[in-house]
Amino acid sequence: MSQDTSQPLPISERVTPWLLRGLLALLLMLAVEVLFWNDPGGRALVEWPIWLGGYLILATIALDLLVRYRVRDVWGVMVVVGIVCVLNGLFLNPQSALAEGAQSLLSRSLGAYWFISLEMMGLFLALIGGHSWNNRRPLLIGALAIGFFWAVWVKWYPAFFPGAYRAVTIYELFQTLALLAIPTLVLAVVVRRRSLSVEHLRIPWQGYAVAGLLAMLLLIYQTLQNRYGDAVGILLSLIVVGVLWTMLWFRAETKKPPLLALYLAADPVPLGWLLLTLVAFVGMAVLGYATDTLVNLLGFNQFTLLNLVFSLIGAIWIPLVAAIIGIRGITRQMQMRGY
Repeated sequence: MSQDTSQPLPISERVTPWLLRGLLALLLMLAVEVLFWNDPGGRALVEWPIWLGGYLILATIALDLLVRYRVRDVWGVMVVVGIVCVLNGLFLNPQSALAEGAQSLLSRSLGAYWFISLEMMGLFLALIGGHSWNNRRPLLIGALAIGFFWAVWVKWYPAFFPGAYRAVTIYELFQTLALLAIPTLVLAVVVRRRSLSVEHLRIPWQGYAVAGLLAMLLLIYQTLQNRYGDAVGILLSLIVVGVLWTMLWFRAETKKPPLLALYLAADPVPLGWLLLTLVAFVGMAVLGYATDTLVNLLGFNQFTLLNLVFSLIGAIWIPLVAAIIGIRGITRQMQMRGY
């Protein structure tokens, strides 16, 4: 049904979409800049407003894609997060995501960035409509695992990759976490129980034109800062974005409401459970950082295993999702034809 645009929208309906975009932007920034630890302390102060604007654009695109292509399951969410993470690596963090060309694209943009950002997307959905036990239980389990391995990753990364960044103290670790986590929690409380039509999260083609212009400016800026190794990483990133966007376009479901609409209509996760999840995350992070010895088993330890897992995830998830989407499409066609 077309919306009546003759009357201006109420202020709340104009503000709420941007609050949701801001919440997702902070979560995506928390994922890549803090949980992956892209040396946030090494960034120039003047760059942070630019990066915050970049994450807001990524969040706006992610929510638009979820609504525009009527994404209704985890497979579609995975594709949307993949697009956002490759764009992140291309325009915001090429010094990390494209440092070694295809290998970095695989292990960082499609591996670590994607995996952590997918978890943050799940947290975003839980914050706006995750009251059911099926959402609360994974939230707590994820906090336990992520908290421990986050601290292990940040603590031991300089030892395995000398020169990447200096060793980080536990005080710096939690100080940086708090700088993003506190405004994220405040914004999550503000948007609780706000009613909104998901169609208000869509953006017109002019919005994509503006995003493209800003992306070109970021590309020029990053080039002047010598943060691109070569053109191969840029070309491969654009190809991957094109492939993932095509997957979304082919599987678009236009008749049913998107997953985002179901979460917006549900009750948010209880504040008490959210506090419990935060305490669990912090407790496991302290335990992970306090672990002074890496346990070697079959040639792997906590850090090397995590690094390997990121690469394997980057190599596997796109073919897996493509296969599942293809099988579902074939099954749907066979059912329509009466087989």
